[in-house]
Amino acid sequence: MTQFLHGTETIDVSQGTTTVREVRSGIIGLVGTAPLGDVNTLTICLSSTDDAQFGEITSNHTIPAALKSLREQGAGMVMVINVGADTDTITTADIIGTTTAEGARTGIQLMGDGYGIYGYDAKILIAPGFSSVPAVAAALDVMASKIKAITYIDLPLGLTPTESVASRGGVAPLGVDIYQTQSTRVRICYPHRKVFNPVTDGIKLEPSSIAWAGVRARVDREIGYWTSSSNKEIRGTLGLERVISARIDDPDTETNLLNEAGISTMFKSFGTGFLTWGNRSAAYPVNNSFDNFEQVQRTKDMIEISIHQSSLPFVDSDIRQPQIEALVGFTDDYLRVLKMRGAIVDGAAYFDPARNPASELSQGHIRIGYKFTPIFPMERITYEREVTGEYLLDLKSVNMGGI
Repeated sequence: MTQFLHGTETIDVSQGTTTVREVRSGIIGLVGTAPLGDVNTLTICLSSTDDAQFGEITSNHTIPAALKSLREQGAGMVMVINVGADTDTITTADIIGTTTAEGARTGIQLMGDGYGIYGYDAKILIAPGFSSVPAVAAALDVMASKIKAITYIDLPLGLTPTESVASRGGVAPLGVDIYQTQSTRVRICYPHRKVFNPVTDGIKLEPSSIAWAGVRARVDREIGYWTSSSNKEIRGTLGLERVISARIDDPDTETNLLNEAGISTMFKSFGTGFLTWGNRSAAYPVNNSFDNFEQVQRTKDMIEISIHQSSLPFVDSDIRQPQIEALVGFTDDYLRVLKMRGAIVDGAAYFDPARNPASELSQGHIRIGYKFTPIFPMERITYEREVTGEYLLDLKSVNMGGI
């Protein structure tokens, strides 16, 4: 019973409108070593000013140099986990991390705390200098699956293109299973690239996972997560670990053979500079589904997480028609917005009574369906040539000098 009132009043009536708050897609998660900075703390860096807390670039530490290269590529927010300064004692286990007896997480495991601390997770994971270790690569893959991210891992320094392709079969010289992964969340990067070394005032080799991550973040910011990060400029590249043959019209070039094996590489032709080259995750070629394209997997992730997080106000509300219509409505509205932005071709949300029998509803379980068509990269262009004489019929007589 409402409180008695002899008079007038005004109350606000909620229309139940819910909009989807899209998650950030371009946040990079970086795990490594630094001469300065907090240890095993999830630290956000937005600019080179923030980066300075981890110290100057050295020959032994990975974080300062990686941050510099990420800024060159145009990266924005970076979540940094520094596992320590003493590179002589740091092990693979320190990079992978663990959960302590007190419940604190370290290393890569700490990356899973991003949403609880800041309200968002890193979506691009790297551990340059360590990710060529199979156990580290596997830990990055597991974490990427957990927080709906992708990870760029590096093949070891010193491999030829042929050896790199062979590593996908677990054969010499690597003979390890991690490079045989079918994960749609892993991008295998090769080769290392040459960059300026401020320590020696010379040139050094740097894991290309850094550049790939930075380019991915830049594309997210300038265009969107639904766009390919391939065929984009890699800034600050002075050369590659070894020359990689490249032609866009020759399937036998090394760039094409690497891509065919699910390895992301770099392309350089006359006047192009160095470009990222490759659209597909390590799932290819065994898995030929839509989501072996990185942009499709990421589109799926962004839509899923954004809808899930925006559904929180509805959890534990009454199962009634208005609630069902609201859930379908805000999901459908979100998909329409994505279509207008060019993020998907089209999509729709729906409630199917056949998928929601009384036996499920009476257990508090409701199903809302949605479907969408993602944007695919124009990876292969085929021109169909026809040589014909039909245009000879268009020739006209020419009158010279009144003859």
